[in-house]
Amino acid sequence: FEGNVINAALEFPFSVIGHLNTVKSNIVTGSVYDGMFINGVNNDITCNRLTFNGGAGIFFYEGYIVPPPGSPNTANMNSIFGNFIGVDATFIPTFDPMIDATNNWWGCVGGPGNGGCDTAVGHVDFSSPADTPPACVSCGSDPDCDDGLTCTGTDTCNTGTAMCEAATPPVDCSAQCLTGTCEEPSGTCEPSLSLTPCDSGDDTCSELDTCDGAGTCDNTGGGGDAEPDLTCELDDNCPGDSNADQADQDNDGDGDVCDIDDAAGMSLRKVVVRKSLQSNRDVWRAVGDLDTTSTPTFETALLSGGATVILRQEGTAVEVGQFSFDGGECQNRPRVILCKDTLTRSVLRVRRRLTPDFYKVVAIVKRQFLNVPTLAETPLTVSLQTNGDGIDRLDAISACKQPNVKVIRCVETQ
Repeated sequence: FEGNVINAALEFPFSVIGHLNTVKSNIVTGSVYDGMFINGVNNDITCNRLTFNGGAGIFFYEGYIVPPPGSPNTANMNSIFGNFIGVDATFIPTFDPMIDATNNWWGCVGGPGNGGCDTAVGHVDFSSPADTPPACVSCGSDPDCDDGLTCTGTDTCNTGTAMCEAATPPVDCSAQCLTGTCEEPSGTCEPSLSLTPCDSGDDTCSELDTCDGAGTCDNTGGGGDAEPDLTCELDDNCPGDSNADQADQDNDGDGDVCDIDDAAGMSLRKVVVRKSLQSNRDVWRAVGDLDTTSTPTFETALLSGGATVILRQEGTAVEVGQFSFDGGECQNRPRVILCKDTLTRSVLRVRRRLTPDFYKVVAIVKRQFLNVPTLAETPLTVSLQTNGDGIDRLDAISACKQPNVKVIRCVETQ
């Protein structure tokens, strides 16, 4: 029995009484009673659509004839949904083999016993339910293929083959901030709990972002990225200002964009690093010209808070040496501000030029333990930073020579 279509019939519209029959690719829908009536054994019922019948989709009965011993009836790969009962095997004696009703579509994922599915009653095995309507179930139009589920996508009918096909993919709930569960009938994805860790991908941050409880990953980790410059505010060396490459030429923790005092203003003339034969007696010396016209408070800052001089390998945080003078060690003299440490005898001399706000700077840092840089580790950078209000000036020098491993000397040729 194959390829029959029976719509809105009365009682027992499709009855099979006997054994060893094949019942395939039929459509029985809208009957006031059972869709199919089966009495016998070894009947193979497959790829049928049995929907919206007032009784059972398939009713198995033993009474009109005495079935011989044998294998049970099989009802596999059928679409059984919308019926009052999906499969009724209450008239099958328990000493007979169970009706094999595995691998059917019952109207929902999970099979009988789950919301939206048809039921199965009596001596019947309905394990291993299909997740979607079997492709072999014949159809005449798209509504014939509708499984009633939004989450599985829209199935359509291929009128050439009379088979249902998945025309659109199912709802994808695999993204972060989603639990992976699609909710019916809306077809929406269940969101993860609020504050579940996630990564929005909008910036780089040492702290993860968090889900908003509505399925979206908020760019909130580390304070977000207000500028934006792809670095969260927590890790940004210029919070509030865009500093995309996080450049910080003086390595003071303030990026170049927001560290307004990192502007050009010092010209190095000479740097010498010398290793002593005595322990902790190494010396480094730097000479340069200073322009403070953009920071007229330089002298006040130097005299009140002192200054720090730092020698680094250029473009890195690798320090060769540094020394800090506090405000009490700096004296204002007629033509010079002199900072001197009595313990090490290190000095910082800032000599005024004839032109206001221009100075010659000499820093001599003594009693150090230094690793003398090699030529490969040059250029070198010297930074002069006033303590407290952070007026910074720095410059690099590259014209270096190394007469021996204990000395490196850099002299600006221009």
